[in-house]
Amino acid sequence: MKLKRTASKRVTRGQGLVEFALVMPIFFMLVAGIIDLGWMVYNYSQLYNGLREALRYGSVSGYSAIPQYQQCDGIRTKLMTMAIHSGIRADQITIVYDDGRPVDESETHKIAFCATNATNITFYNNYIPIGAVSAQPRTQIFTGDRIVIYANVNIRFLTPVFGALFPNGLPIQIDASRTIYPGGLGL
Repeated sequence: MKLKRTASKRVTRGQGLVEFALVMPIFFMLVAGIIDLGWMVYNYSQLYNGLREALRYGSVSGYSAIPQYQQCDGIRTKLMTMAIHSGIRADQITIVYDDGRPVDESETHKIAFCATNATNITFYNNYIPIGAVSAQPRTQIFTGDRIVIYANVNIRFLTPVFGALFPNGLPIQIDASRTIYPGGLGL
């Protein structure tokens, strides 16, 4: 009798070990998925908040000699500071100024842009004002113009499970715009 009882306990222990071995990889994948999903949501939130902060900074004059809306490095720095964990770099941020018209194929609505390594804005030579038939480049930003910021960044996964599946990370592209108010510090 004792011999039978001992043998049945061994079978039960072995069965539990096999079940554990079958369920554990699925459990680890689930935990890794939850961790990486939380990481992606966190980074997206930080990127979006940084984008909003950069737009706020870049839509007013401020108190310095050069208006804030013309300080390309300052605008990029606001975004990169708020989204530091995403690993966003200055070359992944595009800043464009337009007159608020819907985007067209010729992009003649764009007034100026911030070059990647430039400190201040550069004006387009092919800007065509509303109602004009030919290009009339501008040399300044007016009230009612818009600042548009685009950010493209690849967010790397935290866990090696999804990091191996997506070695370059997950590409996130966000953009937003805000009307410029050069007259003062209108927040």
